[in-house]
Amino acid sequence: MKNILITPLLLMLATVFVYGQTSTDEAAIKAVIETETRAWHAGDIKAFDACWQIQPYSRALISLADGTHMALSPSDMRSPDRQLTGDGSTTFVNSNYLMHVSGTSAWANFDQVTTAKDGTQTYSHEIRILEKSAGSWYLTGMSAHLYKP
Repeated sequence: MKNILITPLLLMLATVFVYGQTSTDEAAIKAVIETETRAWHAGDIKAFDACWQIQPYSRALISLADGTHMALSPSDMRSPDRQLTGDGSTTFVNSNYLMHVSGTSAWANFDQVTTAKDGTQTYSHEIRILEKSAGSWYLTGMSAHLYKP
């Protein structure tokens, strides 16, 4: 009789623990993405770099609204062209986050609207690939697809 009661209780506790861990990881992932995006738009390369754990397989793939694209290698990501980063005059809003966390790996996709000082808005669908190292989440890859609504 005890086993009949203990088994469902253990399953329920395991579910709560796993969900709680995933929820904590998702909040940390969202925070690192928001920090990375803010740093990029501010042109703060040091803060941007701190969000990344560059690996030999790291890439940043960006398709622009005009149909052209860019592929940044790990070295490009360590020292991005200053003309690509912002100067602090733009704002952004990330929304519609969807994530999947599996152990020490995760991906997140979201929508981003960036507003320039003159009011011009840029729209993109974004994906970030992340890995957990020493208890913290870091970006290892990204893709951004700019579009005209």
